[in-house]
Amino acid sequence: MKMAELGARLAGVPDAEVGRGALHPELPDPAVGARVDEFIENYPALLGDSCYVDFLRLFGGAAIERERADGGADLVTILGFNDVTMDMLEMDGPVVEDGFLVFANCVYHRYRDSQLDTYEYDFAFDVSGTRKPGVYRYESTPRNTDQPFIWHASDFCAWLEELTERNGVYERPAFE
Repeated sequence: MKMAELGARLAGVPDAEVGRGALHPELPDPAVGARVDEFIENYPALLGDSCYVDFLRLFGGAAIERERADGGADLVTILGFNDVTMDMLEMDGPVVEDGFLVFANCVYHRYRDSQLDTYEYDFAFDVSGTRKPGVYRYESTPRNTDQPFIWHASDFCAWLEELTERNGVYERPAFE
């Protein structure tokens, strides 16, 4: 499946907003192209996942912000370089930690037994070159934050296809 098609599927997810990159098919934003180039220059290992690079050049980032009927929320951010997401080159704190470059955050707030329950998934690439290529996943809850990143998908396209099939929602981790 080509990235333009995956981007259209992502745009069809309820409450999703897909940005515009330098190569956007309808409304290109040339300023995003310069930011993507600078980012890739800083992290050349990302060239190993052409699907991710295509996503940045076409869309520059995306987000899902959904309020739930129970008062909770789904907050999914595919970080990038436009007004839809936080600029990855201007983030506070390290972009890479332990060789992992996080490209997406998925935070979910749910009410369980009248108590707010939050859990998070982060998705990253290994940019150290010491691990298997692909997408890695980190899961956490307020009481369990010491989990390692584990290999999750073969590439960004496989992950993005999975995200769209799930309408942006991953289930609560089962380690508690």
